[in-house]
Amino acid sequence: LASSLDDLWSYRWHQVFRSIWIAIPYKPVCRMIGRIMANNNTDAAGKHRTRTIATTAASLAVFFVSGVMHEYLVFCGAGWDAYKNRFMGQECAFFVVHGLGIFIEKAVARAMQAKRKDSWTWRLFAHGWVILFSFLTFPLFINGFAYWNLWHANPFTVLSPFFVDKL
Repeated sequence: LASSLDDLWSYRWHQVFRSIWIAIPYKPVCRMIGRIMANNNTDAAGKHRTRTIATTAASLAVFFVSGVMHEYLVFCGAGWDAYKNRFMGQECAFFVVHGLGIFIEKAVARAMQAKRKDSWTWRLFAHGWVILFSFLTFPLFINGFAYWNLWHANPFTVLSPFFVDKL
């Protein structure tokens, strides 16, 4: 069970695509923001601020691109009319809100660092936060996929696996 949104998205979800997300949206955005801001920041504090802004923008770009890709899937599955009237923007909202949630939880963790201990109460709070945040935002993600009954596309069942039927 993930102890933070960062843990969920960085280490527990879609590790197969991790290198693609780093290579395509993350690195180009990070480099672009770094180059734009590099001219204005020559001292150590300015360089740190530039690096922080660049990594934040690049991380949010990954979530946004993922949202756009999921928007496309919902559009293809639901059709233009249903997509336009019911689902447009929900996938992007889900992913961008999760990206922002990571930065909010990091800020809260930094602010509470002195008070924070690795106790069972903190772990319970952390797991509760991930569950609650996910529960509240999950409808944004699932609505478009539920519309076209995606769960019925699975050819495997417990009693009659697909590969046994083909023998």
